[in-house]
Amino acid sequence: QERKDTSQTSSDSEELAVDENNVIQGSPCEEMPVGFMYKVKATHNSCEEEHLQFTEGDIILVLSCNDTEIQTNGSLMGVKEMDWNQFKDVTSRQGTFPEALTERVD
Repeated sequence: QERKDTSQTSSDSEELAVDENNVIQGSPCEEMPVGFMYKVKATHNSCEEEHLQFTEGDIILVLSCNDTEIQTNGSLMGVKEMDWNQFKDVTSRQGTFPEALTERVD
């Protein structure tokens, strides 16, 4: 686990450390992957090999993505929440998926 010395950090702009698995440390809420934006719920199954695979009802953590091709074709980048909770690794478990197969949740 990475430790950050907060003695030189102002309380107004507290910095959060990131560990070797891209997990935000010191967050007041549950640990989320770097780039986490919001959650969606799968409304359909996705079993296409080139996309993130999930089943209806799965919760997916949507991640920021700078790839304009992904952004313009109606896809999102994400990782299944259950995979994130079990492995705390997005590098080998993230993928793109059609936004139309999901709905945003709070």
